[in-house]
Amino acid sequence: MTRLITNVALTLGVTLGLPIHGQAQSPSTPSAPSQADVAAFPPGFVGRWRATPFETPLDTDYDREIYGPRAVAVRTTDLTIARSGEATLVVTRYVRNAAGATVPGTRSIDTVTFKVVPAASLAGEDTNAHYVGSIGRADRTYPGQAVARTRLREVRVELVAADDRGRALELTFDSADAGVDGGAAVTETLTRAAAVRAAAR
Repeated sequence: MTRLITNVALTLGVTLGLPIHGQAQSPSTPSAPSQADVAAFPPGFVGRWRATPFETPLDTDYDREIYGPRAVAVRTTDLTIARSGEATLVVTRYVRNAAGATVPGTRSIDTVTFKVVPAASLAGEDTNAHYVGSIGRADRTYPGQAVARTRLREVRVELVAADDRGRALELTFDSADAGVDGGAAVTETLTRAAAVRAAAR
């Protein structure tokens, strides 16, 4: 897959903002993002992005014994980026059996929130093409299981603008827990969510 030179590196920190209890709220409409916020990353990044579901047949003898014949491991990837630069990445994994149903106990959901901001400097690189992000939270949840949530460690997210018209992004998402519970590193091409839905019809 050909990548354009534009490389967006998201390096992770911690940013939390909590309202003050009892603080008076202004009745006016929330203000629009500042010029600095809007310029923090390419405007073409704003919106909802989605990858075509990634499916892997589970056809070994072990897989067939556990999940039955014709089972498939499925991974879906969704990314939302607001005009303010706040972003949420959601990666869902599960096993679908031959009847099209999710196998109980196989679903996991990785959720990463971060804010995209421009990098101050990157030696030897065009700094205008690189961006860093502050992580708000990075968790893996297991719906319906006894251990319902675990914190992801050493999370790394990278984005590359796949064309000049803002139609596609290339995503890499990795963490120190990538190999745990089938949560392998993710490399996907994301397109506008509406375009993915239209292609699936």
